[in-house]
Amino acid sequence: MAGKTSYIKQVALLVILSHVGSYIPADIGSFPVVRRICSHFDSEDAFERNVSSFSREMLDLASILKVGAEDGISLFLIDELGKGTSYMDGLAMCWAAAEYLAASPRTFTLFASHFSALRHVEQISPGFVISLKAFTSSHLLSAKAHIL
Repeated sequence: MAGKTSYIKQVALLVILSHVGSYIPADIGSFPVVRRICSHFDSEDAFERNVSSFSREMLDLASILKVGAEDGISLFLIDELGKGTSYMDGLAMCWAAAEYLAASPRTFTLFASHFSALRHVEQISPGFVISLKAFTSSHLLSAKAHIL
């Protein structure tokens, strides 16, 4: 528990605050104008809709990847994707999503994951930056994608 989810949610709030012209609690802040913010934060079952956690993750991911292919700058916030299935299936799902979003033009992604093997995506995808430490606000949206 390192506060990754709180950090990613804070980024979304800062982007929204900066877009409406509100004060942001930082000495300096620079955010690109984004058309949409898409997120996946939890993987709970939705029994009332007869949807398992894996199905919900797949539906969220499909929605995010569909939006990623559309025009306009988008911010994607993905936290703990792949927890509703086996290790290898979850890793494959995260790897594919990370590669796709890194290759998508004009997208910014913050990706928090428990899969340490995702460190190797950086060697394959040129626009992908891996960081296992906290960012300062000046580094926030300067790269294509981040893994926290």
